[in-house]
Amino acid sequence: MSTNQASPLRLGILGGANIAKQFVRDVKPSENVSVVAVASRSEENAKAFADANGIGTCFGSYEALLASPDIEAIYLPLPNSLHAQWAIKAADTASTCCAKSRWR
Repeated sequence: MSTNQASPLRLGILGGANIAKQFVRDVKPSENVSVVAVASRSEENAKAFADANGIGTCFGSYEALLASPDIEAIYLPLPNSLHAQWAIKAADTASTCCAKSRWR
């Protein structure tokens, strides 16, 4: 029997919306997912969210998070009107993307 375990999926969050706080809280107990970074339109807001939620890395732009080689997947809690734009940008970086609501 093998004792090798896969590393947790390294997840980045685009934005610090209220739903993102709930998401971080809910995935924290998981051994399969680790929220490792958050981005906001300002570094100050990203840092405040990271500090409040125990996230080690913050970015002052969404583009910077998408460019990070340490991120394997993106959680996208932005307003619905921004989902397509940022999901496409995430896909262009080969990141898996999860939006907070259904596509319309």
